[in-house]
Amino acid sequence: MPGVRLPLAIVLAFGVALVGQPAGAAERTFMFTAADVVRMIDEFNADVLAHSAELDGAAKIRLGAVSVAGKSCPSLALHPERLATRLRVLEGPERAAALAARRPNAKLAAALTTMGATVWTIPGRGRTHRAGWATELSILAPAFSTAGYARGDSAGGISGMATGDVDASFVVDLNVTTPSADPAELVLAVTTELPRKTPTGKPKRTDCFLVTAAPMTDLQALEDLLGATTIPEPTATRLASLLLEASNWLHQTPARPDRAALMIKRFGIRVASLSSTDVPADAAEALIIRALAVSEALNF
Repeated sequence: MPGVRLPLAIVLAFGVALVGQPAGAAERTFMFTAADVVRMIDEFNADVLAHSAELDGAAKIRLGAVSVAGKSCPSLALHPERLATRLRVLEGPERAAALAARRPNAKLAAALTTMGATVWTIPGRGRTHRAGWATELSILAPAFSTAGYARGDSAGGISGMATGDVDASFVVDLNVTTPSADPAELVLAVTTELPRKTPTGKPKRTDCFLVTAAPMTDLQALEDLLGATTIPEPTATRLASLLLEASNWLHQTPARPDRAALMIKRFGIRVASLSSTDVPADAAEALIIRALAVSEALNF
């Protein structure tokens, strides 16, 4: 009897189901804005300089730019003509090393590891609502690029003027191996480019590999933050019940992330009303900011 050939997608899905997640891994959600893309490049460069003594000579300054193992991250804020046109969330330093050169750049991997890089396991999922951008189809890493990236059209790229653009632009779900580490130190590859010098020329592209601290924007992160905040009873239980209701909406069939997001907004409003009584002002601010981010990610 001839064998039955299953579609590749089914085979891959079956394989993932058999392997499962590594012990201790958990799916967590992260969200980035255009302002984050501008900020994290400059923050990474500053962190590299601060830790240069630990990087075994991998960090250098060349032509006014910070270089790590021969790869630089040009500042968008200092070079307004430069645009970010591609964003990839890599599963660890080894992937960055493989992408950085024809032969793996082991020195880059070592430097990113020293910077505290978090590891996650493929596959990861990404989605974007940002105008002019698209989600790339890849099982290796959630990736986003401008719609005309393949043909060298940088329209819609993120410039250094985007420091006030704090709308959610990119959301990823990753099976991180250290799910309690919040924020997680994710490895990102950001492609930036200079505009064409002639109508028929090609843009000059630079791939930047960096580590950035990314807060988790899922319900678990908000629950953990609430649990770590000192709040008297019965207020603490009442706030926790709002998050429990949000969790129930997420785990019913079919899931209702829109209803869960609404409950989390109510949670944020309730915390705001208690900021002068039961919840310290600083703690209330942290809870409200995280609640707004989680709600936005659920509605994405």
